[in-house]
Amino acid sequence: MEHFETLSRNCRHYWRTSMTKIGLHQYPRMDQVIFGKPAGQALLEEAERLGAKRVFLIVSRTLNTQTDEIEKIRTALGSRYAGTFDGVPQHTTRASAVEATAKVAEAKADLVVAVGGGSVVDAAKIILMCLEHGITDESGLDGFELVSTPEGPRPGPFRAPKVRMIAIPSTLSGGEYNSGTLVTDTRRKLKQIFSHPMMMPLSIILDPEITRHTPQTLWLGSGTRAMDHGIFDRARLRRILGRDPGGDMLIYVSRGIGTATLPGTSLAPRLLCRPEVALLTLRRCC
Repeated sequence: MEHFETLSRNCRHYWRTSMTKIGLHQYPRMDQVIFGKPAGQALLEEAERLGAKRVFLIVSRTLNTQTDEIEKIRTALGSRYAGTFDGVPQHTTRASAVEATAKVAEAKADLVVAVGGGSVVDAAKIILMCLEHGITDESGLDGFELVSTPEGPRPGPFRAPKVRMIAIPSTLSGGEYNSGTLVTDTRRKLKQIFSHPMMMPLSIILDPEITRHTPQTLWLGSGTRAMDHGIFDRARLRRILGRDPGGDMLIYVSRGIGTATLPGTSLAPRLLCRPEVALLTLRRCC
């Protein structure tokens, strides 16, 4: 009873201090997170579930040219494979997005799949919108960026895309878990946010085998940032709820990030680095 009263009191305080502000939140639309299967097998099953006949891959150039991971996915897709684009720069640009969109449109793709880090995932998201609106040059994205208003951030006037995406991430940045994308306008040297609930991947496929090729500095850097976000949210929720949610989960994640880079380590720590997998593991153990 005492715990319930504390929780109620903290929630009321949070409502008075934070929730009375005007704002907007768009709930993204995602079906599921898949793990425990090779990426190619999981993607083929998703393509079959969604009825996708023309699957186009937006991928990391390193994974495409220096490993066999993308080729394994292409082979698994078989006749459903429609094409590959690996020209996404380190920071997603309008120019690369428009170039990729032309390739995707030419292939008559009905499903886009991002395989790689945060820039590749961001590129796939904005490609969906370029396809939907027939955008063929950089200026075509003008007016669709998210803007700040006194009432809160206002997304651009995107239509819901008919073609959706799946993400197969190779880092721990976590950008695949939201419906926004950060795109650089090199003409003005400006990074802008674009957002729509259906830019969210339909599914996220976690294959630790793909992360073996991620440079150690990128793996640890993206993992540290993920931990930073997790600790911040944990502290915020602890203040609101009066208890400590997610502490054990963060221990799983932090241990996995470091252990995964040690020589001779199995794939298990790379999978437990993912907060959603760590949380599910804890639920099963408790």
